[in-house]
Amino acid sequence: MSDSSYELIVVVERDGCYGADTVLVAVAIPVVTEQHAALCAGDSLAFLGAILTQAGRYEFPLNGCDSTLALNLVVAPLPEKTASFALCPGDSVYVGDTWLTGAGVYAVRVSANGGGCDTVFRVSISETPAVFNSQTITICAGDSVAVFGQWVAAPAVLSQTFASAAGCDSVQEIRVLVAPLPEKTVSFALCPGDSVRVGDTWLTGAGTYAVRISAIGGDCDTVCRVAVSELPANFQTDTLTLCPGDSVWINNQWVGEASELTLTLVGANGCDSMHTLSIQVPGAPPPPALGDTTLRRGQNLTLDLALDPAEWSVQWFPSAIFSCDTCPRTVVRPVAAATAVEVVYTNRAGCAFSHRFLIVLKKMPDLYVPNIFSPNDDGSNDHWTVIAPPEIGTLEEVSVWSRWGELLALWHGVARVDWDGTFRGAPLDAGVFVYSIRYRDVDGEMQEQKGDVTLVR
Repeated sequence: MSDSSYELIVVVERDGCYGADTVLVAVAIPVVTEQHAALCAGDSLAFLGAILTQAGRYEFPLNGCDSTLALNLVVAPLPEKTASFALCPGDSVYVGDTWLTGAGVYAVRVSANGGGCDTVFRVSISETPAVFNSQTITICAGDSVAVFGQWVAAPAVLSQTFASAAGCDSVQEIRVLVAPLPEKTVSFALCPGDSVRVGDTWLTGAGTYAVRISAIGGDCDTVCRVAVSELPANFQTDTLTLCPGDSVWINNQWVGEASELTLTLVGANGCDSMHTLSIQVPGAPPPPALGDTTLRRGQNLTLDLALDPAEWSVQWFPSAIFSCDTCPRTVVRPVAAATAVEVVYTNRAGCAFSHRFLIVLKKMPDLYVPNIFSPNDDGSNDHWTVIAPPEIGTLEEVSVWSRWGELLALWHGVARVDWDGTFRGAPLDAGVFVYSIRYRDVDGEMQEQKGDVTLVR
């Protein structure tokens, strides 16, 4: 056997039987095939399913055996050139397929015309400085100046472009400033119909005027702000209010009735002044419908003067028995057997009026009404008992109600009430019940007393 072939004997045993066979194995000798290729920097090569961009030796197996294809790849650098340009601001230059704008150094790849690699241009661009001139012109307010062929009267910035010696645009800018006119203020107080001269102008009537006075020399004109006022003494009307019975000394006479007086005077400033004085004497308001009153003890009384609080101020005496001692409408709660009440009401003019009356408290019967009882047959407080005082003698009506408004017990014309806490013969549960007792007092007037009573079991 040679070095490139082998003899293989295979023995197989099955069910106690043996078999043998001989196989001749031949070994193939590896074969390497060399190839060469070149690329430009930045390009790529598709070779046997691979994308190659770097220089080197690449090996690829062939046909599944030991044969190899070797590729030797060379990457050639791109040739370079330099160029420089001086541009005006805003201009651009075309290099290859690229427009370049603005100062700086650029790398532009220019495609080769035919074979070979592309060329890299290193382009240096500089900008020629722009030519810019600025000038300021100041004018007075109201004047104008010619700039670039037009008249300008307001603050503005104007510019125009010219060609410079270097061939680039040149900008000339002119700023127009407007200086405000110097101002002065004066004021005059005139009699009606008079006038005053300011500069070359006559001014008449109240108001604020702006008068322009020409300058002497090269300065701006001066604006005078003139405030003219008219003295208000030409006509004046006043009102004087007197209380009934009062009088006032006017024009060498006493005046106590409603009237109107007209006086012509000369003011301290020399202007005529006409003064009209209207004297008013308001009548007294009708007396309030408040007279002597009788109340039972514990009873309140509402008093109403029917006066407008915006026009009148009120004071009640004695203040301690009133819910509000300064209100036109109030509630009085007298505590003494007899109280003298006084009310003073004053209008906005300061005129005061008063009214007095008497409040007398009537003595009421001493009617005792228990507020709790316990009908449990223990001999103590088993009944709710109400007894008419001797001066009354009889209770006109006594009623007991549930808290839901159901009548539980009712008596008429009795001197004594004894309630055992039952309703229709059945004892009521513990709770709170409402009662009403009506009777006639010693003067024969019907009175009513209400309250509640607690039933305890």
